[in-house]
Amino acid sequence: MGRLKIKRKPGPYMTQDHALFRSSLISNVHYDLDMSLDEKKPYFSGRVDIHFFLKDGTYPLTVDFDNGKVLRLFVNDEEILKPTYNNFYIEIPSKPLVYRHNIISIQFQRDYSKTGNGLYRFQDPEDQKVYVYSDFEPFEANHMFPCFDQPDLKATYSLYVDAPEEWHVISSTTEKSVTKSSKNKKLWKFPKSEKFSTYIFSLHAGPYKMWKDEAGKIPLRLFARHSMSNYVPVQDWFKLTQQGFEFFQKYFDYPYPFHKYDQIICPDYNMGAMENVAAVTFNEAYLSRGELTYQQRESLAETLLHEMAHMWFGNLVTMKWWDDLWLNESFATYISFLCAGEGTEFKHAWKDFYARIKEWAYLEDQWVTTHPIVTNASDTQQAFANFDGITYGKGASVLKQLAFYLGPTKFRNGLRAYFKKYAFKNTMMRDFISSLAKASGKDLKRWTKKWLKKASLNTIEVKYSTNRKGKISSFELIQSAPQKYRTLRTHKTQIGLYDLKKGSVVLRKALPLTYNKKRTVISALKGQKQPLMIYPNYGDCDFIKIKLDKTTVHNAKNHLSKIEDVQTRMMFWQSLWEMVRDALFSPQEFLDLVLLNLGKEKDIKIATKVSQKISSCYHYLPKKEEERNIYREKIEHFLWENLEKAEDGSDFQKLWLDRFCASAKTLTSQEKLEHLLEGALKLKNYEIDQDRRWGLITQLHKENWKNAEELRKKEELKDPSERGKQSVLGAKASLPLLSNKKKYFERLLNQNSNLKLAEEKVIMEHLFRGEAIEETHLQCADDIFKNIVPLSHNKSNEFMQSYTLNLTPTYGTKETIQKLKTFISKNKKNLLPIVKKILLIKLQEDERTFNIRHIKC
Repeated sequence: MGRLKIKRKPGPYMTQDHALFRSSLISNVHYDLDMSLDEKKPYFSGRVDIHFFLKDGTYPLTVDFDNGKVLRLFVNDEEILKPTYNNFYIEIPSKPLVYRHNIISIQFQRDYSKTGNGLYRFQDPEDQKVYVYSDFEPFEANHMFPCFDQPDLKATYSLYVDAPEEWHVISSTTEKSVTKSSKNKKLWKFPKSEKFSTYIFSLHAGPYKMWKDEAGKIPLRLFARHSMSNYVPVQDWFKLTQQGFEFFQKYFDYPYPFHKYDQIICPDYNMGAMENVAAVTFNEAYLSRGELTYQQRESLAETLLHEMAHMWFGNLVTMKWWDDLWLNESFATYISFLCAGEGTEFKHAWKDFYARIKEWAYLEDQWVTTHPIVTNASDTQQAFANFDGITYGKGASVLKQLAFYLGPTKFRNGLRAYFKKYAFKNTMMRDFISSLAKASGKDLKRWTKKWLKKASLNTIEVKYSTNRKGKISSFELIQSAPQKYRTLRTHKTQIGLYDLKKGSVVLRKALPLTYNKKRTVISALKGQKQPLMIYPNYGDCDFIKIKLDKTTVHNAKNHLSKIEDVQTRMMFWQSLWEMVRDALFSPQEFLDLVLLNLGKEKDIKIATKVSQKISSCYHYLPKKEEERNIYREKIEHFLWENLEKAEDGSDFQKLWLDRFCASAKTLTSQEKLEHLLEGALKLKNYEIDQDRRWGLITQLHKENWKNAEELRKKEELKDPSERGKQSVLGAKASLPLLSNKKKYFERLLNQNSNLKLAEEKVIMEHLFRGEAIEETHLQCADDIFKNIVPLSHNKSNEFMQSYTLNLTPTYGTKETIQKLKTFISKNKKNLLPIVKKILLIKLQEDERTFNIRHIKC
């Protein structure tokens, strides 16, 4: 039976159908890539020889290449004089192609990217040095060079780069030679690489500052631009890298497969980090111009370990297509926290997992846009939209639960077998599950169907009764699912019973339990004394939403700060917050709880997570100005009081400063911000760092403080850095005047603007921030909506993601709900997947706000 030919439509994406068709024809791919880079030109040029084995020469091929110039094209030494190229891919006619070995040679040229995708060029405003770096996931390797840009066409790479003589050039292998090629340039030659997908190939170059170390026999290098080099915590970075390699190589029982390991800290980076083979890139947001807090260090550790884990999960063994993206991201997320907790100083990493990753997963799994962990990715546009809290957070949470279910040793042995069997290959879900099933001796088909292929979140609720003596006479666990998703799953958990002893709420008993039904009777608790509180997921082993029973809610309100165990205290806070979002607990009650308890909190992570909810809770308050003003003043007083009480130089001092700054809406508080900037008011033994100073200035602009412009101009002279420039842009865009909003909105629409994506994102993030801007924002709403579809035709996914997320007006009113609902209904067929997803979430959250404001709890 012959292959079904898949006709390819022009567009900045790859469909799954065409990728499968192309990979059925092609194998044994190798790229000889010759690149020419220059610090002055706005473009780069190169030549690529694509070697590959063709199984059937009767079909024409396409080579992906985005918006470049095809200077010359040869197929098996035959020049194609008039190449067919549509700015998305080059069509290769079938006639010159032959069965078995072929070579396609392409000389090309392309402008450097302004969006951060492909090959990006950055010029430092402080010293004028030029840096370039690449970023290719999921479908942007073809933004640098012509290639077969899909994960299951793994290839080897030989690279030659002609670059300015003072530059370092970094890629997936260590250079084998560097020789002078002309007066001011050098030629870097890199040996043939291991076999891996195009999206994890990379090229970075520039006069980077370099540091060296080793992890056993693995050479380590760390790079940053010179003007930020003083802020790099070099020893922390190398120590974590060494600890990561020690843990992963032992845990996986598979040595690091890529010979050397470089880490490059990049300006204007779109994501947190990217797992390029042996040349991982990081966002400069991980650098602070003040002393790093414990949480910043912990976050850096988890990101660093996440990217390192990808060297096995994703790079050594890679998903066949983007519908199995979880095989990369869920595992890297789960295993990075396991490593952090067992192999580094961050022994309480699972607490952070709950606070950041699991809460993210719970949130996304309750949105209308939820999807199965193994999900549809019909093309790379949809794949981009799937980089979310389900793929990362829920996937990792479910793996944590699976390791608990199977046992840690059997789970680990399954991973080891998986790497040994599929090294340098592509896999699908069934390959991984079969490795775990074989190692554990368990049939995981039912688990796979319920947990990986079904969407949404189960909820459990305890129902019990007591007799006259205060003993439990009946105890049931009720499992439910949303109306749209009726799946009940098998869960393994622990029921925690808590009592008040000597002024502390402590665990009395933790009962292990596996359940899978709607109602589960727990006779083992019959006869137990009624506890003060019950939490039916002690230890956070299950992935489940908790609906607290009425007695527990009542007692939690009175004893929340007395809960002894930090993890349990954090989980109770989160469950109460879920009740606010479900309109079962009023925002006023939650704010009162915060004001009563949070000042006593000794755990920085709880204080951080709960204080983050203050602004959301304030947003949920009914639109009664008198009540809002009362809470506004209470919140500001509470935050300032805690700032003054905080230990000198502590993380709490920085936290309360950040929260006070973000909440400063009254004239009294804004005056305090000005006095802090001018030195008339000082914090004990703490000099506010440059990044936080810009936070204070931006808040004053947002509130249209009388001296905001004067303060900004003074600060601008002190800080000529790239961060300073972008902070100035954000502050200016924050001014709440309608004329100012229209001016910056027009800059976003201007096709001839010289703004790079990083600057556009700064404008969008600051343009309509805060409740005070509602009237002005609504006056711009029609223009915002009417430009969504036209902009989608010529702007990147990253731009449209930021535009939709930051500019869509949602104020919890009938008017904003209806306007958004109407726009989605009329345009849903013309929306990018990421845009449609965000708009649906925005609508759901706007309806939630309306309901919370109008339902009596």
